[in-house]
Amino acid sequence: MNKFETLKAAKDGLDVWPDLLRYAASGMAASDVPEDDLQRLKWYGIFYRPQRPETFMMRLRIAGGRLTSTQARAIAGVAERFGGGTADITSRQNLQLRDLALRDLPAVLGTLAAAGVTTLQTGLDNVRNYIGCPLAGIDADELVDTTPLLEALGRAQLGTREYSNLPRKFNLSLTGCREDCGHAQTQDLGFVPALGGADGATRGFNVLVGGALGGTSPRLATPLDVFVEPHEVAELFTALLRVYRDHGPREKRTQARLKWLLDDWGEARLREAVAAECARPLARAGADARTSVAGDHLGVHAQRQRGLSYVGVHVPVGRRRARADGRPERDHPARAGRAADRAARRAAAGRVAA
Repeated sequence: MNKFETLKAAKDGLDVWPDLLRYAASGMAASDVPEDDLQRLKWYGIFYRPQRPETFMMRLRIAGGRLTSTQARAIAGVAERFGGGTADITSRQNLQLRDLALRDLPAVLGTLAAAGVTTLQTGLDNVRNYIGCPLAGIDADELVDTTPLLEALGRAQLGTREYSNLPRKFNLSLTGCREDCGHAQTQDLGFVPALGGADGATRGFNVLVGGALGGTSPRLATPLDVFVEPHEVAELFTALLRVYRDHGPREKRTQARLKWLLDDWGEARLREAVAAECARPLARAGADARTSVAGDHLGVHAQRQRGLSYVGVHVPVGRRRARADGRPERDHPARAGRAADRAARRAAAGRVAA
């Protein structure tokens, strides 16, 4: 077995929680945490950053990229109090906090949990953040509002050892908009809006599998020839996870994604295995309801709520400054203090008049 399979066999990643509390309370240096447990901390979204000694990065789980204002303020408050005062937006609709000290990790996680934000299983061999349409429930042209479905995925999968030891990471996209803004073809599992059922008019999703763009063998996801209704999404998701968990290759980390099992088995055999896990026949794919592939929502568009519009904007750089108190950055005391410090340093160096 490779070293990651060995450490998972010795102790499940979810079982590192008591060790984390012990390490944080002990006053020990982060660099003294055993290497295997540093890896297991990724099950709680905690990543040691040797490039910035004795600090950790924390990756949050923001399903569908949706936060309430209360949650956003809580995250900003954590960044200001415990981190470097910034948060990074990732390509999977996550937020990441940086410069966290080992002693502060339990307090950070507790503060986030109180606001309804989790970091569970956002690293290593787990299902990563569920990508969804950020306009779910708002887009006037969407086929299905996926907000409750993303919540159902979390209830079915997160925090259980049944799905905490996959061969490799697993990416998922679930969107009900016609733009395919979740880029389903790049995911291990992608649900895209479709019309199916006996009448051909039932709203639901077609299923794509085996996408992955990293490494030396990129692959676009291909149709599994399956149509699911909204209430069947979580069932198919967990059935596919069990198939991947039990049959996915584990010998080489570079050849352990779902795409490698699919290359070995083919779509027909994978479909049969998933149907067996569901213990029922699976409906054949319906009519694709997308109007775009890998589209977006940039610009001004009407919402489904009458008289309202949304604005889709491009965020070119993911680094955001924390402003927990809601004050504009130009008026924020922390910014003013940093500016005064910079001016003092320049004056001392003779670059400005004293």
